[in-house]
Amino acid sequence: MRMYLTIVLILLMSGAVLAEERPPGPKEFFPFGVYLGGNGPMRAVAIEGMTIEDQIEWTCADLAKQHFNCVWPNNLSPKYLPVWLEAAERHGLRVIPQGGGMPMYLLYGKRWPGWQQYVETKMKPWWHDFASEYRDSKALLAYSVVEEIPPDPEICDAIASLTKLVAEVDPNHPMIVLHNKLGAAQLCTDRYRPAAIGHDLYPFFKKPGPDDYPNPWTRQASHSCYEMRCDRLYEIAERVGAPGWIMGQAMQIDHYKDGKLLESGYRRPTRNEMHYQVWAGLFSGLRGVFFYLYADGRKEAPENGSFSPGLLVWDEDEQRPVASEIYQELAQIAARLEPLYPLLLDMRRGKLTDEVVVWEWNEHIRARTFVNRRMRNAKYLMIFNDDVEREHAVRLDLGPWHGYLPGDSKFYDVFQRRPIKIKDHNYFVFEDDEPLVIAPGDGTIVLVGDDDDIARHKQRYE
Repeated sequence: MRMYLTIVLILLMSGAVLAEERPPGPKEFFPFGVYLGGNGPMRAVAIEGMTIEDQIEWTCADLAKQHFNCVWPNNLSPKYLPVWLEAAERHGLRVIPQGGGMPMYLLYGKRWPGWQQYVETKMKPWWHDFASEYRDSKALLAYSVVEEIPPDPEICDAIASLTKLVAEVDPNHPMIVLHNKLGAAQLCTDRYRPAAIGHDLYPFFKKPGPDDYPNPWTRQASHSCYEMRCDRLYEIAERVGAPGWIMGQAMQIDHYKDGKLLESGYRRPTRNEMHYQVWAGLFSGLRGVFFYLYADGRKEAPENGSFSPGLLVWDEDEQRPVASEIYQELAQIAARLEPLYPLLLDMRRGKLTDEVVVWEWNEHIRARTFVNRRMRNAKYLMIFNDDVEREHAVRLDLGPWHGYLPGDSKFYDVFQRRPIKIKDHNYFVFEDDEPLVIAPGDGTIVLVGDDDDIARHKQRYE
């Protein structure tokens, strides 16, 4: 009996150690990250003489300084993954590596004749060894095996099979996909349960595309496109219990022909539109935010081809890369959100029967009730200003008269960490009688409950 208890105790202790050492997975980590080139993240904007290893170190230090916590290096050669992981661990980042070709990256159809047989004979053995090598990495978050696939059952089945294999070899770091077609994401979730679902979406265009292709180039169209797809991503991810991660737009794409700038292409988002992309995603219930692109492969526009200035731009006067205005804005957004990542991971969109808002008075102020299952379904009101030009005061009709919530409910601003006084249950007013004003594209979160809810919130999240 004594030996039995000793064995049980050892097993329990070893389990506790393993649980303590296991890095947070996609469900326990809120990524605020960037997509970039894996084999030279700065490329043309690198300082003269910098090696690829220097670029990776510089990039990780730069992202950490700007309050980013995750990096998604694409077209990555496997030989540089250790460099990324070491630099990321030094600077407190997590890494989602994505290859550039077989066997690390899934090619299919005409791009790789006989691809299905190759998956079985080459990719699976390669991934078995690759995932075994990195299974203990604390900097690794997930493996991205492919991006922007069509809604094809055979491709989804191949991904499902590879995902299962990796999960058996490396249970700490799941395999994921970056989708640009949500029909494909939905089809894949019919076949397996991904640990997270990424979706890249760039909604800001200059003009309609070539041959009048209907790009969403008006503000209404851009916002409608972005919000509807964020909502759909949330539903697809929720049905398999996974977080949805949105990859938004942090670049412009200018097309040149014979030195002349063409009309078509993506326009550069404004500072306020960076707030909008983050908060529209949060308002949909998404639990991770990325941005494309960190830096272009050129310092200046070509005679013919495309030029895509991203977050990092080249300063001709100083002869070094500098943070663009939208990068500086994202750094401020990330710094403000960073303390609330644990709360955002615990919040889920409530049902209509959970709602505490009867109506919104201002056409640009949006409000939605979330519930926190770790806090006995405590209710949090997320408030979002979808106007990217002007700030707006919050005015909402709340529901005591309708029985949506008790008339003596308390309101607590989780950012400011202070109570909010409500006047007539119609609009928010701070104790100094100033209205709660939301900046363009921005948002806030308010706990709605009683003194016990507020006390539990403070204990858990402050």
